[in-house]
Amino acid sequence: LVMAGGGDWADFAQTETFLIALDVGAPPPWYFPDGLLDFIIGYPISGPVLNDFTSEPLPCDAVNGGVRDRSCFGLYYYGGFGSDQAQLRFRWPTLPDPVLPHGLPGELVIDANPNPTAAAPDLEWQVREWNTLLTKANFIPFDRSGFVPYLVNLYVFAGSFEDDGVGEDVLPSSITQDFTFECLVRDCCDVCAGDGTSCVDCEGTLYGTCEYDECDVCCGDGTSCQDCAGTPFGTCQYDAC
Repeated sequence: LVMAGGGDWADFAQTETFLIALDVGAPPPWYFPDGLLDFIIGYPISGPVLNDFTSEPLPCDAVNGGVRDRSCFGLYYYGGFGSDQAQLRFRWPTLPDPVLPHGLPGELVIDANPNPTAAAPDLEWQVREWNTLLTKANFIPFDRSGFVPYLVNLYVFAGSFEDDGVGEDVLPSSITQDFTFECLVRDCCDVCAGDGTSCVDCEGTLYGTCEYDECDVCCGDGTSCQDCAGTPFGTCQYDAC
């Protein structure tokens, strides 16, 4: 890598980054992503932000003397527009801010494996109280039943512009990727967020066969409302003879 003109930094420091950018929706009444990335989670790089937005110093800057590494992990606003050079789009607001920070450090935004090893190389991040975050940011909360479809657009980048193009990964290659969450709550009739009545018969039996007859009697034989001529709800009666 060095011979090719690149460099490699440990602990996601300097220009190394791994990030997930999120388009979580549009303000009410719209549910679906609007094509604008809203948040970014991951390891910010050391360096200036792009010129289409401004940012306050990140919280870790005061601790690390401006050198950023995996200790700077967190949830940030996505700065500016577009997905180009996403590693330069970590934006921190002027405080106090109604949305960020989301909880205390390590409380709701969690780096579950901050020290990857060969035995456990995976990165696992968590954002807890997701609906609280969406509500604070004026987005429609996630319907936990799944009855209202929930979509989120993701843009992922891993790598460094100092690695001479070796090992950079982007998901997807040029645009965001839609993810639709499946229904989480189904009733006894296997209907998403149903009330359990769509598959019961008139006696309340699941997948039963009883129906109301023409006399509006459940499981009836259609004779209870016939007159003597066999006409449903007819007026004929037997005379005195």
